[in-house]
Amino acid sequence: QNLLLRRNVLSILACVASFVGPDEAAALYPLALPLIDDSFGREENVFLVDEALKIWWVFLQLSKGYDPLLGKLYLRAPVLSKDLEHVKVLMRITEYYIILGKE
Repeated sequence: QNLLLRRNVLSILACVASFVGPDEAAALYPLALPLIDDSFGREENVFLVDEALKIWWVFLQLSKGYDPLLGKLYLRAPVLSKDLEHVKVLMRITEYYIILGKE
């Protein structure tokens, strides 16, 4: 039940970030980024990984440039890449980090 609630919170945060746009999305980082990181950090949270990847992707697309707070999430990429399901999304995320980093 707790995992279902957390999954719904992640989904709502992704919608809110998309709604408020790039100028205000960074204001959600203090709430959203720890939730995303925690979703990747525990074995029992495997149910949350897809939703956490989705919101991570939303935040990257809304980012105006490289942000160190978002950069910390990338430390989770090697663990997530072990699951072939997530490799395609991780490749897009990696590409976006490269694009944001060169600006």
